[in-house]
Amino acid sequence: MKDFQKNTAGMFAWCITHFAIDFTCIALLSSRFADSSAYSVILYAVLYNGFAFAFQFPIGMLADLFGIHGRLSAVGCFAVSLGVFITSPILMCTVIGFGNAMFHVGAAGQILNINKDKAANIGFFVAPGAIGVFLGSRFSRIDMLIWAASVALVFLGLLCVFHQRKNQSLPVSVTAKRIFCMIFLFLTVVLRAYVGNMLKYPFMKPIGPAFIFVLCVFMGKFIGGLCADRFGIFRFNCIVQPICVVLLTLSVIFPVTAFAAILLFNTTMAVCAYTVYRCFACYPGATFGLTTFALYIGTLPEILNIGVIDATAVSVSILGILSTAFLLAGIKCGEEAL
Repeated sequence: MKDFQKNTAGMFAWCITHFAIDFTCIALLSSRFADSSAYSVILYAVLYNGFAFAFQFPIGMLADLFGIHGRLSAVGCFAVSLGVFITSPILMCTVIGFGNAMFHVGAAGQILNINKDKAANIGFFVAPGAIGVFLGSRFSRIDMLIWAASVALVFLGLLCVFHQRKNQSLPVSVTAKRIFCMIFLFLTVVLRAYVGNMLKYPFMKPIGPAFIFVLCVFMGKFIGGLCADRFGIFRFNCIVQPICVVLLTLSVIFPVTAFAAILLFNTTMAVCAYTVYRCFACYPGATFGLTTFALYIGTLPEILNIGVIDATAVSVSILGILSTAFLLAGIKCGEEAL
């Protein structure tokens, strides 16, 4: 925690910028496409998410190769801020999608290099995005807020430039265990994204329960890395994730358990990103981009309405157990490879 406090101002700026990026992107998408046909909405969703998530891996590789994480995140801020001026739906999805991807891998690459032995930082960074997505969809009709967020991104983008920090890690050898770690954790994120989209809770529609639900998502991401640092990554997940699977399974029958379940469910985001990063420390942008690419793969069935399984106690428990097994196997491979 002391190491984190040394970087409090910088981390706070990254967190606020992450919130503003996700708020602006979702608000723009929600406001521009509210009256579009169902086919158009699917097309735009696939296009935007493809650029915003699937492209983070190759963009992260380039950022790592040239050491431009801070500058890349700044360009991402500027690109998203341009979305308010673009009237073509396809062009807007492309620009803000690329902007989102550039910011995420650039910022994540910087943050992963701040404290190389802590998972908490990346958890603090990813958490505000959930609030940004939630509020962006709720306040998409208020043009003034979208414009204000866009202007703020210009100034926040300038801050990103000043936080440029080159990666000075030495190349690491790619061992079989490192590769298995990457594969297992990639599959973990894919499965968890898929399960997250399977779960539908009708009582979450009113803004009150919905906001509490999003706060649970936020807190899960926020404390995931912190608790893993405090108690040990493998030990923490050995205890927490089986409880999470039980609560997720019960939530299908007793929805009130969904709040605790979703909080524990989201503690793995920082853990996955950080563990893969430890195995491939030369490539912080690429490793973070790999996890977001996995998120995109896991959400595609829901976006395209293909191969979506009904959320029953049996299906949720099986997928939950499988993803937990992948998670623990990936963490163990990562620890043994270092």
